[in-house]
Amino acid sequence: SAGTHDGLLIRKGNDKTVHQVNVAEIPDEVVYPLTYKDSKVWDLDVETIGKISVTKDGQSRQVVTRLEDRSFVLEGTNGNVRVNSPAFAKLLAQLAVVRASGYIDYNPPDLAIYGLDHPALELHVGFASLNELGRVLLVGREVPEGFYSMVKGRDVVFLLDKSVVNALSANLLSDPQPPRAITGE
Repeated sequence: SAGTHDGLLIRKGNDKTVHQVNVAEIPDEVVYPLTYKDSKVWDLDVETIGKISVTKDGQSRQVVTRLEDRSFVLEGTNGNVRVNSPAFAKLLAQLAVVRASGYIDYNPPDLAIYGLDHPALELHVGFASLNELGRVLLVGREVPEGFYSMVKGRDVVFLLDKSVVNALSANLLSDPQPPRAITGE
């Protein structure tokens, strides 16, 4: 009917005619972005990672840097705190390919809705090559389906599974090693 905006205008195939379709009749999977777009947030070569920084809500930032021998060390420690190897290996494996488990919103009007204005987790990935920009993953509020998340600088809010967030937010610090007793033997 003239003057109403309750439909979607589309073209079918090579037909030049414009057709109006009732939006309610379009199945959800047609307009669900992850149906026709890869759910991959990123795909990284972990060998190119030079630095990882993890900041969790209410805790100090943990920064791990790659040395020339390809090993990783914690920045700013006095040497008796080491990288938690199992947790760090799990984090690296998860960083290689991060996949969204669901699409939430594009260009949200307010990040506070998703807890992304003050994220519970902020993960910075820096690369050894200066030719490539780093990436920043923000993880917000938890919901039954997972965690609201977004890549800083992109306008898409998506869900990450709880298992993914657990791997990315693991404590990277191992317990401090007690000083060794000096024996006169």
